[in-house]
Amino acid sequence: KFSSFLSFMDTLEDVSRALLGSDEDDSTVWCIAWHPEGKLIASCGQGVVVRFWSSESGGWRQVGELDANEHSRTIRSLAWRGDGDFLAVGSFDSNASVFRVVRTEKGMQFPKVTRLEGHENEVKGVAWSTSGEFLATCSRDKSIFIYDVCPADDGCEVEYEVSGVVSHNQDVKTVVWHPKEDMLFSGSYDDTIKIWGHSGDDWDCIHTLGGHISTIWSLAISPDGDEFASCSQDRTVKIWSKASTTSQMAVRQPDPFALLRAASAGAGAFSAIRGYLHRQWSRSGQQQSPANSSVWSCVATLQGYHKRPILAVTWLPGLDGCIATASGKAIRVFRRVGEGIERSWCLQMVQEMAHSLDVNHVTWSPSCGDSEAGALLASCGDDGTVKVWRYKSDMWV
Repeated sequence: KFSSFLSFMDTLEDVSRALLGSDEDDSTVWCIAWHPEGKLIASCGQGVVVRFWSSESGGWRQVGELDANEHSRTIRSLAWRGDGDFLAVGSFDSNASVFRVVRTEKGMQFPKVTRLEGHENEVKGVAWSTSGEFLATCSRDKSIFIYDVCPADDGCEVEYEVSGVVSHNQDVKTVVWHPKEDMLFSGSYDDTIKIWGHSGDDWDCIHTLGGHISTIWSLAISPDGDEFASCSQDRTVKIWSKASTTSQMAVRQPDPFALLRAASAGAGAFSAIRGYLHRQWSRSGQQQSPANSSVWSCVATLQGYHKRPILAVTWLPGLDGCIATASGKAIRVFRRVGEGIERSWCLQMVQEMAHSLDVNHVTWSPSCGDSEAGALLASCGDDGTVKVWRYKSDMWV
């Protein structure tokens, strides 16, 4: 359910004066990533240079530059580890790298930690788990690599060991970790969202979510981890909500046709287990998904607002139920209103010409905003610029 109520009392103000994020005018900036402290932004565009921007000295300016020349093609994606000491980058050359970020009196330094190889095509996304124990990369080759971040034998260096390789049916566009659990979400050209869980030494697909009718470009999870948003080539945003399964009971009874049923059992059907029918039920009598999992369902679809594919979505950490999207040259902000069954989503504001060419990425600052200062939103696009916006709303909680 979504609301058609439009409230354009909120404002989005450009406070960055269009930072030049790449070497040449009108060259694409693919990705931006806020440092966890919210005072530094990394950006990547055409080529192998990552730029760093800060406003600590008043006004946004470039404060560092990482030349990732061990890569032979453009850097496509960036991700900070939660402590802000390491930056992962993914490249069109099918490899990823990890750099330590060190600030000194002489400026920023970026010693390389490791180079991660194995993908067969460009790396579209990189993401650190909240715990910092895992790093995920996704690629056009349909695969997702999940690395264990392990201390080396000398206790000083860190080793990255592949702990899982999982896949979609088509190229994988995005990966993002749950904020409170070691659970990975991925979106793909195959129009599905997959959720991956860690069990022992294995990574397994817990859920496959359908509903979009075209490529899923971006995912954003709420700060409490109970909801997430997905955006797609189909020009819709979907909001998904989690409900934990209740305690379960296995209900069994003899079944003389078990083998026959086993041959045709599908999703949600009875499955044969040694001649018995086996199905999971809660104590209230409702069918449940496997133990130690959650049921995710689409609770809202935002459609009719975007005229172009939606390339990015981001969830604001400081305001309950607030997301921003990038579609065409525009940035939109949506807010959840109401309670219970009256809950709905409304369009709060539109910045139609946020960039002069398509916007590729938007992301909120991890620093929670407030009614006085607002919240900061960074964007980048095909026009070769990075912008920082201040969002002010009359609906701060």
